[in-house]
Amino acid sequence: MVITFDVSGFYDWEPADQHPGVKITEADVKQLRAKKLADDRWAIRVEKTLDTHHDTCIPEVQICSYLVGRTAAGDELSRQDAVLHLLKTSAKHHVAKRHVKSVSVHDSGPVADLLRQMLADRGITGADADAAVDRYCEPCDMQAAISMQHVSSRKGA
Repeated sequence: MVITFDVSGFYDWEPADQHPGVKITEADVKQLRAKKLADDRWAIRVEKTLDTHHDTCIPEVQICSYLVGRTAAGDELSRQDAVLHLLKTSAKHHVAKRHVKSVSVHDSGPVADLLRQMLADRGITGADADAAVDRYCEPCDMQAAISMQHVSSRKGA
């Protein structure tokens, strides 16, 4: 699945030493506003204003892997639930809802045999596997679901 966000801005990283007076705190690191680089320098998250797009790819094997883990934990999630979770955890590093003007989703759909095999490999078979595959294959409007979660409804955002 490929999700394209048309955006008016995005997050980027710049060396903290390019911003005099910036003090990095533990809260900045925990809230993903700062990170230590491989060379022990610090980078800070900055917001850029620019009309562009951001593509996110979520392979079907990643969706299935997430569902298998959650199924093993006793959760009953659909494919849509999995995609929205995976996208939310990825997108927060790149764009804020206020940046997103529109979303385009290219979805090849579920691959039931892949999920069934991954469930079996984890020891989940029979009725539990059947129920998980049924939830995974439930029809959904991924375009609408992702747009509702990620597109700002504010005018001029």
